[in-house]
Amino acid sequence: MIRQLDSMLERVKLYVTEQHKDVHGQWELQFHTWGRLEKTDQPDNGSPVPEVFIIGEVLAPTQDLATSLAATAKVATTVMPILTRLMVKR
Repeated sequence: MIRQLDSMLERVKLYVTEQHKDVHGQWELQFHTWGRLEKTDQPDNGSPVPEVFIIGEVLAPTQDLATSLAATAKVATTVMPILTRLMVKR
């Protein structure tokens, strides 16, 4: 999933845009990621543990809009990896 992170976050942005297509005015959603490289710590089986940390940042003209955008992005970011795995398995 880490290799697919950029495309997944782009799909999340598109989803948030679609969910807020009736909103007038400009807003911005950005994601900041850390830890794409694999950790040097090894689990018991000896394979590297991939980790990533994602922060979403929303800029909007009102707090209500920013909260709505952030909430939509949060749900999509949580669910999108599951949907992606299901679609790949088909």
